[in-house]
Amino acid sequence: MNRNLKGMAVGLVMAAGLVATAMSPSKVVYADENESGHIHEMEIIGAAESSCQIAGHAAYYHCADCGKYYKDEAGTTETTPEDENLPLKEHSYEWVVVKEATAKEEGLEQQVCTECQETGESRPIEKLAHAHRMESIPACESTCITHGNHVFYHCVECNQFFKDEAETIPTTLEGEKLPYGDHNYAWVVIKEPTQTEAGLETQMCAYCRHRGDTRRIPSLAPVQNNNDKKTTDNKSVKKNTAKNTDPTKDNPHASAKTGDNTNIFVWLVTMAACAGVTVMETVKKRNMN
Repeated sequence: MNRNLKGMAVGLVMAAGLVATAMSPSKVVYADENESGHIHEMEIIGAAESSCQIAGHAAYYHCADCGKYYKDEAGTTETTPEDENLPLKEHSYEWVVVKEATAKEEGLEQQVCTECQETGESRPIEKLAHAHRMESIPACESTCITHGNHVFYHCVECNQFFKDEAETIPTTLEGEKLPYGDHNYAWVVIKEPTQTEAGLETQMCAYCRHRGDTRRIPSLAPVQNNNDKKTTDNKSVKKNTAKNTDPTKDNPHASAKTGDNTNIFVWLVTMAACAGVTVMETVKKRNMN
């Protein structure tokens, strides 16, 4: 009896075909018997289109009774949900301005996906056309601590640099930089000399305080005591006065002044010599007679 009822049910299904009710717009249940006598209760998994973030899939079927998946409604070709997945769709990009261009700086635009906002490639936007407004950057000498530069020109509108005012040769700040210069030395006393010790002086850079060569400063000459100097000066004055008042200096026949012992002694010796010569002449004459 039960077997007959089952046969009748299968016959009705085979004859009528589609007998299940739709469970959702993308899921419809079918009943079908396979070769082993199992009746599949098929539900259709409707196709879904892929996006750039979520993979879609083709339509396929699932038996709620045995849990298997099939490519076809008749359940002849088994499959899996993974095998039915579709690849991701490519991003739908459009160019979006990220930074507006000006006369001084380039702008920037970037690809942005209209579905997921994913960013793609970027590209510069050319500077806006303008007439250069040039200013001259004067030449500057280098020191030991700062770089100098050649004379060059700068456009205040676009911030570009040029070697010439005619704007024919572009350049950069780095390109116009000069190497460091030499130290600017001056001699600085680091130890004052005294009468007993020599001093010391060294070369020192006016910019960075770097020290160069060092040399010795001779010691100072001794300074005479004021009292000793006064005594020496008085003796010199007296000696010069005596020389200037000597009456025999220019006139040997002048008589010496009283109180000058040196001149009296010379006068006495001279007189004695003359007397001696006279006596010898007299004796000589007498002997001849």
